[in-house]
Amino acid sequence: MLNRIPAINEIVYHKDYGKGSVTYQDALWYYGVKFECGEECVHDSALYNTPIDKYGNPITDEINKLHENRTMLAVIDNKLIKKKASKQSHKDWFIEEKWIGNSSDTVFENIIRGYFDNTGIYFYKGDDFSTDESLELFVKHNITIIQSVIKLEGLNIYCGLIKGKPGEKFKPDKYICTI
Repeated sequence: MLNRIPAINEIVYHKDYGKGSVTYQDALWYYGVKFECGEECVHDSALYNTPIDKYGNPITDEINKLHENRTMLAVIDNKLIKKKASKQSHKDWFIEEKWIGNSSDTVFENIIRGYFDNTGIYFYKGDDFSTDESLELFVKHNITIIQSVIKLEGLNIYCGLIKGKPGEKFKPDKYICTI
């Protein structure tokens, strides 16, 4: 058994099932999730054979479309930085820019990040896409800077996202204002 979630399409060998490419199901199996029907059954048949990324997140056409239709944001050294639409995750972007050392870098949890698209501007922190008082104050005190970076009007700004099902756009947690 691996002590981590295997990378997407990583070829792994299982003593009973032989060699194969990693899927979402495999990643859950590595962490002991049971797929029989019953109380422990958390299996989503739509994701059963879905490939996963190197962080254990399912990769679907819907997720790729969401990523390609957004512009990523990050606050680095008190500057709001944007990156055009990409399939790349925030973690991969941060590693590429050397803002964090690797995917398990705890600095990531405290970096304000987010994105904007035609539905709004979303800011959050951590792997749980959370908000807190400091994030909300930062956003409220930097509306002018946000407007100058985004260069769009009429969009709502939100802090935090409520995690939903993989492939679905997460709903915003807290409305801040409209620019």
